[in-house]
Formats: sequence, structure tokens, C-alpha cells
Amino acid sequence: MGRFTRLFFERFRQFQQWERSAQIGFVLAIVLATVSAVVSRRVDELRTPATIGAMGALITAQFIFMWAHRGMITPFTLAQRHYLHGEFDQAIAILETLRSADEADFKAITLLGNTYRQVGDLDKSEAVLYEAVNIKPDHYFPLYGFGRTLLTKGCYAEAVTAFEQGLELGAPSATHFDLGEALYRAGQVDDAKRSLLLVIEIPEGEPHRVLMATYLLQQMGEPIKPSYAQIDAGLRYWEAQAVLFADTVYGQAVQRDITHLSLMREEI
Repeated sequence: MGRFTRLFFERFRQFQQWERSAQIGFVLAIVLATVSAVVSRRVDELRTPATIGAMGALITAQFIFMWAHRGMITPFTLAQRHYLHGEFDQAIAILETLRSADEADFKAITLLGNTYRQVGDLDKSEAVLYEAVNIKPDHYFPLYGFGRTLLTKGCYAEAVTAFEQGLELGAPSATHFDLGEALYRAGQVDDAKRSLLLVIEIPEGEPHRVLMATYLLQQMGEPIKPSYAQIDAGLRYWEAQAVLFADTVYGQAVQRDITHLSLMREEI
């Protein structure tokens, strides 16, 4: 009942945001459909035309509904757009509002935790993502975000567990990189190799993942090394990560990798 009530008021708030012409047209279409339905049941000789009229009015109401929503987006979608544009403070403001109103599902809470990580607030990120994992323990999305935050905090073994669980639940194949990186940082070389070798075989993999996977494999003795183009395409991402997490053992490890990669680029 509570969920129905929230849904009703959400739809009512959206209706209030419609253009005036759409509001009037929608109400008239519903009224016409209702009157036609009543007439079709009570007046036998008008049953057929009234039924046709009711169906036509309902179809009209559907078209008005879709037209009225043509430019409307959900708060979650708006937060996603802010996140993708690097507008993290705006995303946090929207998502925290949803969370405070008890209107945030596990995806919104996961996005909130990921956003806190992007601004360097790892403690808050971990707490929020832990909440998301508990809400939806059988979905890879919160587990992946939780793993990334644990990794950036230097909790490598715990990050490995989160990524492994995420992959078991259907996480994208690119997650093998995150697992491989966590395994490497945790000193589990053989397992790290297996995961990272999968990454460099992914067609059109993300440049920063391909770069670090290739570099880490070289560091573990594989006969492979990053090309100049790979370093040039992926290094900027890791430089930003090193700055963002400079106060963690992970950020410091990434900074050492960057220094080494920069020297390698100069030697190529």
C-alpha cells in the first residue's frame, strides 16, 4: 500500500509538470473514455459506437501521456548525466535527496557510492556501497562499485572477493581487469596473470584498462609491453587516479606505475 501511494504521488507530481494543454487534453480523454464505457454498458443500441469511442479516447490519452513525457527524465537519469559529465556535486545532491526521501533503489544508492569515490570521499563511498550491496546482494552492480572503493582504499583482498562475486553474478567481462589489478596488488601473481590476460583479448577494450593490464603483465614477467600509443591513450586516466587517491597506498602504488610508464614512453 505504501509503495502504491508513493507511486501515485510521483505520477501526480509529474502530471503537475505537464504543459497546460496536455493536462486538459488528458483529463478530457479520460472523462470521454469513462462516459463512453458507462454508455456502452447501459444503452444497448449505443454499445458498439460507445465502445469504439472509449477505445479511441484511451488511445488518445496514451498518446497525450507519451507526448507530455517527451522531455521529462527521472532524477536518477539526471544524476547519471551529471556523473558522466564529471558534475559530481550535482549528482550527489540529487541522489542524497532521493535517499533521504526513501526513494532511492539499489542502483541510485550504488551510483551515490560511486560518486563519493570520484570526489575522494572513500569512507562515505564504502558505507553507501555496503548499504547497496545489502539491499541487492544478488546483483553485480553494487558489488563492482564496492570492489572499486575497497581497491582504492588499499583493501586488496576484500576487493578481490567483491569482484569475484560480481563476476559470478554476471558482471561485464571488463571486470576481469579490476579483479586482475586487485590480485596483482595483493601479490597473487598467478591468478592476476590469468585475469589480466583475458583483458588484453577483449576487442576494443578501454584504453586505460588495456594499458595497465599490459603493463602489469610485463611486470609479472610476461613477454609483452605497452606501446607508445597505448601509454599515450591511457596514461592520463591513471594520472588522475593517482592524484585523487594520493593519500592511500593504492594511489601511491599507481603513482609509481605512472613514473615507470612515463620513462618507458621516453625510451620508445
